Amino acid sequence: MKRTIFFFVFIINFVFAQESQVFYSLHDALKDPEKVHTLHLRNQDIKEFPKQLFKFPNLMYLDISDNQIQEIPKKIKKLKNLRFLAISKNNISTLPEEICELVHLEVLLIQENKLSALPTNFGNLASLKKINCAHNSLSGLPNSFGKLTNLRDVILHSNTFTEFPEVICNNKLVTNLSIGNNSFHSLPELLSEFIFLEELEVQNCNLQTLPNAFCNLQRLVHIDLSNNSIIKLPDNFGNLQNLEILNLNNNNITNLPDSFGNLEALTFLYISNNNIEFLPEDFSNLIHLETLLLNENKLQKLPKNFGNLKSLLEFQINDNMLLELPNSFNLLQNLYKLTIDYNLFIASAIMIESMSNLVKITITDISSNSEKMKEVLEMFPNINFGL
Repeated sequence: MKRTIFFFVFIINFVFAQESQVFYSLHDALKDPEKVHTLHLRNQDIKEFPKQLFKFPNLMYLDISDNQIQEIPKKIKKLKNLRFLAISKNNISTLPEEICELVHLEVLLIQENKLSALPTNFGNLASLKKINCAHNSLSGLPNSFGKLTNLRDVILHSNTFTEFPEVICNNKLVTNLSIGNNSFHSLPELLSEFIFLEELEVQNCNLQTLPNAFCNLQRLVHIDLSNNSIIKLPDNFGNLQNLEILNLNNNNITNLPDSFGNLEALTFLYISNNNIEFLPEDFSNLIHLETLLLNENKLQKLPKNFGNLKSLLEFQINDNMLLELPNSFNLLQNLYKLTIDYNLFIASAIMIESMSNLVKITITDISSNSEKMKEVLEMFPNINFGL
């Protein structure tokens, strides 16, 4: 979300700061080249980088994405005033060193090409704030990458990194890092250098552990570590007290650390398809939690104070081993969606009491529970059954 906001704020500020119209064709732009600041040539079946672009000395915004361009010419350096360059979704396999002379460039979008490396002097792009290299074939970054001291937004997911590129840890002002869907298996202790990091996406990398320094990233608001092989979270994971969104789906986590209850800002927690057998008692301290997905684990019971999660709106706990819900469950007055399919629920007095005071909820499926249990649930007027 923050990346999207940054992207659109940049465009709005950029376009409206100029006393010129936005051009969507070279034909129209060439009528008065001096006045061309913003040029959109996206998805126009362009097969070669147009030479006419070098006739626009004041060009600051260029989007030539989603075409069939295979090569960026060395003359790109002549576009000295470029602030925004989008050349994504082409067939580009290399970038010329001359692109590094665009010292005013702030946003570079080169995702979905065929790049296997970045230019050696890439770090000369001293004004760069956002780089998107996703969906290429990068296996490393040049040493000069660490010189990009203004960099805030780094998107490197879906490449071929076999080791985490530690050089990016020199970019200490980065707030958003997306580097998932690569082939490295661990994160470095140097990750703690990202003291301003707010969003981190490292999904689908076969991570097994997290470094202790991970928990020093106390500005983190959003973490996606889904589709890895993580067995255990660091004991001090609860230090991430600004965390609002946490995705741990599809790992091998067996339990949560005792400090987990310190994540009091947590609003969305996705932790399905793990091996969790119990939740710490302090889990009920997550008083701002609105969405909780715990499907496909090995839970036999919930903490007795689970009802303290009074902000909870949606709770999914399919495919576990629950026999009943705690008495406090009926305190979840804001809960409106509950999925409890494929558990071992029995129609006990405790179970009936735990459901009786809920204001109004929808249970999506109880088909796999006992017939007696279904009969009991159907007695409550506050429970709807639906998709």
